Amino acid sequence: MNDQEIKLGVVGAGRHGRDMGRAARESGRFDLVVCCDVVPELALQAKDWVGYGHSVTSMEKMLEFDLDAVLVATSHDALAETASQAARAGNHVYVEKPLALTAEQAAGVVAATSESGVNLMVGYCLRYLPSRVEMKRQIDSGAVGEMVGITSGKAGSRYLTGPLADPNRGGGALLFVGSHQIDQLLWLTGEMPETVAGKVTYVPENGTDDTSWFTLEFPSGLVAQAFCSQNSGAVIDYVDVMGTHGKIRADYPTNEVWIQSQVNAAYRDRTYIVKAPPIMPENWPTPMSNIYVEEIVEFADSIAEGRAPDIPGEAAVDVLRVIDAIKRSSDLEGEKIEL
Repeated sequence: MNDQEIKLGVVGAGRHGRDMGRAARESGRFDLVVCCDVVPELALQAKDWVGYGHSVTSMEKMLEFDLDAVLVATSHDALAETASQAARAGNHVYVEKPLALTAEQAAGVVAATSESGVNLMVGYCLRYLPSRVEMKRQIDSGAVGEMVGITSGKAGSRYLTGPLADPNRGGGALLFVGSHQIDQLLWLTGEMPETVAGKVTYVPENGTDDTSWFTLEFPSGLVAQAFCSQNSGAVIDYVDVMGTHGKIRADYPTNEVWIQSQVNAAYRDRTYIVKAPPIMPENWPTPMSNIYVEEIVEFADSIAEGRAPDIPGEAAVDVLRVIDAIKRSSDLEGEKIEL
């Protein structure tokens, strides 16, 4: 495909679907043909707010339009089938994380896109956070030597509500925030763990996973220990990497990075590097918007250049393999699960 605008349909007119539609618009790479939501009022609101040409209330109606790509931002339980349906109709697919509820479901989406010869990109947007980009750059440059240990925490400040509070719809902290966290660990290390062990607690009122602690052991000998939670009383999002020649930590939402290195003279002493997000257009609804634009541009580039996107469906399968193993380990009283 050449550099002409990509004809896009968006499924899901909730807050995140609207944000991603706006990001697609701001990127200048897409023709916003149609949005779809089962709630007519939301579809109409998104049409007016984002600027789609049409709004519909079913996938069948949406797929009647001439599209090149579909962006899927539904509740977790509908992601896999919606993405597969779009792919089978011949559309490139961008789908929000976690792509599916299990690794097996996610593998089915990967198979559907492969059979249709279309791209599949998964929205693990934290890979575009300035602090995490800088962290990976420093790690890859050898500034901290070989990684030997990672600690990480990711948590929200209040209990989840709506579909995220329903275990049958993919609710709970592991799929909502833990999936981002695990993707970060796999991306930073470039490895899949050999073993996974975990402990999961559940919210008594609804049965969703509340707080999870888990340990990942990698083939290189690296060990990562992490926790994620629905309700920690504060927003928590950090990754702390220890290496043979130094240490580096990145935090969100401050986008603050600090590093100490024995091999880079500029960082012999503990050094703070603040990576603030760029200023976005007026009335932009969320501080995450800049990275939404970056990831949707990557999706567009992958289509135009006929290559796989930076975050393919297989990455989501790997994340879900780890989450499946954490839950299984917890059911087995913390027994190590081999991947």
